[in-house]
Amino acid sequence: MLKNKINWIECDCGPHIILEKRLSKFWGGIEDVSHSRTYNFPEIECDYDWACEIEGYVGKIQIEDGEGIVISEDICKSAWIPLDDSADSGILIVVNYMNENIEDSIIIDKIREINENEYTNLDVTFTTKEDTLCLFAATDKGPNWTYKVNEFKLNVGSYKIDMIEKYNFNGCSFRIHRFTKIK
Repeated sequence: MLKNKINWIECDCGPHIILEKRLSKFWGGIEDVSHSRTYNFPEIECDYDWACEIEGYVGKIQIEDGEGIVISEDICKSAWIPLDDSADSGILIVVNYMNENIEDSIIIDKIREINENEYTNLDVTFTTKEDTLCLFAATDKGPNWTYKVNEFKLNVGSYKIDMIEKYNFNGCSFRIHRFTKIK
């Protein structure tokens, strides 16, 4: 059963991350983990710095034996919205600006009715080996998270990521990232 409530992830800005739940324990946030991870850039001292090096709106990183997705730019607020009950697709929304009085159900309905042809292909794919994923602020780390973490379901498999840079309605503007399972 699809929900009509949005589980917002909010922080003081910076990139947000999507990781399999099992991999989230390896994310160090702003703590120095350079002793346990090799980065491609000598000036990087923590996973947050690594996430900040991603160019473009979406990038992929390798964490242990899996992949993570970095949603780049200074993000204050994002959320995962399932497209249907199948967990074969979903949408990550990033707030550009938002009408404080808009109801979650209106946002969800508007996002779900976007035609697939309106998206731009980013040539980024994401493969998950576990169906429970986490969306969180890149500055953060578990298990004692500072900010909220959004756990959601996405079936095991590979996904293409498409985007709409600005989707405006009812005094709101969102950046939309659609994850669609590759058959």
